[in-house]
Amino acid sequence: MREKLLSALRVTLFGFRGTALVTPAARRGSRTLLLGFGLLAVLASGPAFAQDSPVPPEIQAVIFKKLFVYVRTLPSGSTPKLLIVYDEGSAKLKDEMRKAFGQVGIDAQAVLESELSSRVADGAVVYVTTQRGSFKQVLQKNRLLSISGIPALVERGDVSIGLTLQNAQPKILVNLAELKAEGHEVASNLLQLAKVIQ
Repeated sequence: MREKLLSALRVTLFGFRGTALVTPAARRGSRTLLLGFGLLAVLASGPAFAQDSPVPPEIQAVIFKKLFVYVRTLPSGSTPKLLIVYDEGSAKLKDEMRKAFGQVGIDAQAVLESELSSRVADGAVVYVTTQRGSFKQVLQKNRLLSISGIPALVERGDVSIGLTLQNAQPKILVNLAELKAEGHEVASNLLQLAKVIQ
């Protein structure tokens, strides 16, 4: 059942237009992230995932892939290079996220947090799985966009964009101060969908 719903979500988000899910924005070619959130809620209620990361990896990967289009400072027309920063305590989440990103066509490279500064040339976006926060200056200095499924990282300003659950549905979080410090900006229609943290 979970795989069938995930497949339906991919169809919905990646270009197939069902009658009830087509919005005016989708007809103009800029589909919104609201497409399929009903399916996301059902999928998010599946097997338990790490408490720190409430949105399942498969759902995160689908949403983040769509989100990249709304980041004005990333190169358009291609999927950005993605690094997954982890430590010994987050190796399992790193593996789950790497697999999930691979399923949506994003090749993610795993990098130990202690090695991030020597690997910045390998990516444009960094998915953060660790809660330590020693990566923040490296991200800002090298203008790397930070994303995470750990809401606390966005709330405390360590990461720019993240995901959480609100009323059993995925919700986008954007920390504007960190986004600006990393040298990025997002489209206003994304900010309308997100919980914005000043």
